Amino acid sequence: MSLKKELTYGFSPLEEALKSGKVEKIWVRSDRLSRVRELIDKLESNRPIPLVAVPKEFFPEKEWVGFLPSEVNYLGWEELPEIGDTVVIVDGVTDSTNLGAIFRASVALSAPHIILDLHNTGSITPKVVEISRGAALKANVWRLNIKQAILRLKENGFSVIGLEAHEGTKLYHFDLTGRIALVIGSEDKGIRSTVKTLCDGLGNIPTDFESLNVHVALGIALYEAKRQREFKSGRSMD
Repeated sequence: MSLKKELTYGFSPLEEALKSGKVEKIWVRSDRLSRVRELIDKLESNRPIPLVAVPKEFFPEKEWVGFLPSEVNYLGWEELPEIGDTVVIVDGVTDSTNLGAIFRASVALSAPHIILDLHNTGSITPKVVEISRGAALKANVWRLNIKQAILRLKENGFSVIGLEAHEGTKLYHFDLTGRIALVIGSEDKGIRSTVKTLCDGLGNIPTDFESLNVHVALGIALYEAKRQREFKSGRSMD
């Protein structure tokens, strides 16, 4: 694989990656060098990060900065009991654009705990980091057998709800104020039937169209969970 394909592009993803301390090396167009130096001085002044000035021909069209993210350290079974109150479980999503958008929605909506299935789901790649605008580097991520993970979560008091386009109960009828795990499946096949049987319920989002993109549906579900929790606590979402 060429270096250009291994890089994550974009100033916003770089900023988030620097905040997370997960940048190994940066390439920047020569005329934008000072802007990136200012960002490094602001966010990573204590750690020297190699910075390479290159001509504009180095970059894909419309890009001017790229970086090599640090290797992702996936969490293991021992960290699973310490997971937060909202977990996103991804079953069968392999497209980098969808995965990146899933990470962005999850981190943005207070659900940075994400379990990727070990065998049939994509991993965190430079493209995923880029699409997520760096959110993938801020998340707590596991790569596990999700069937086993679901059983472990249920033992720890989680309700497991699968998001489906046409099956189940309207999502807003569920109580989402406790410990919940939201399971999402691939665009074409949805959640595997063997995983559905482990869910406590299936929820759908009623729409005036055939279905929603998986990351859009997840975003709506996470916002509904956030709304219910704020309402129950008596706090305003303003």
